[in-house]
Amino acid sequence: MKENIQKYRVTILFFSISLICYVSFYIIGSEIDKDGYLKEPFGLIPIGALFFFASIMSFAWIKIKK
Repeated sequence: MKENIQKYRVTILFFSISLICYVSFYIIGSEIDKDGYLKEPFGLIPIGALFFFASIMSFAWIKIKK
């Protein structure tokens, strides 16, 4: 069982980082300042998508390599 977890360590790490990015985006929220500009942590969305894609690719790599 422990060998399976060790095998997917990078996949779990990438997926965890992507979840943290998405949850952080919604927790921080967005607001409009007094000049009418939207302030939001938009950079977290593409970073989360990048890590999610990396987790899928690492999972697929492990399955193909097997």
